[in-house]
Amino acid sequence: MQRYAYVAHMEPTRASSNLSSRQSQEFFLDLNDESGRGKVLIAAGFIDQQLRDVLAAFMFNNKSATALLGVDAPLGSLNARIAACHALGLISDIEKHDLTILRKIRNEFAHHIEASFDLPKIRDLCRSLCMKAPEHVTEVMGKTGEFESSAIITTLANRPHYVGLQRRKVQDWPH
Repeated sequence: MQRYAYVAHMEPTRASSNLSSRQSQEFFLDLNDESGRGKVLIAAGFIDQQLRDVLAAFMFNNKSATALLGVDAPLGSLNARIAACHALGLISDIEKHDLTILRKIRNEFAHHIEASFDLPKIRDLCRSLCMKAPEHVTEVMGKTGEFESSAIITTLANRPHYVGLQRRKVQDWPH
């Protein structure tokens, strides 16, 4: 089985195509084998890459677009990608909300060695996610249930493909 190593800052590439249901299933199975910190960091890396691909799919395929999406570029951070996707209408208000919450959870795990789903701050962030399984389901899943049941990952899985169908084109503008 292929391991998925999504890194938060990858070099720009053409927008990815649809993830097959098999690829998605393997990704989630692999994610289940990770520690709490691993789940958060891998999921956030995947989301970051998907948002980069959404933006790349929408923009012209040129050097200027590539320069905007690089690691140390204006749209190189997860926060900037969330804001840009929202400003361009590529994600909804509720998706922006959940992506912002997931970014905050990622930052807790990335910057604090003691981060855990047992901490009230992280539990509260997980509770504030809107796109997740109902409470009775997440309780059965345990302390990571609300994070793991977040639907934002599956919602974004094929977004680059659909956004690419509406890629920007050069237009002649009135003088």
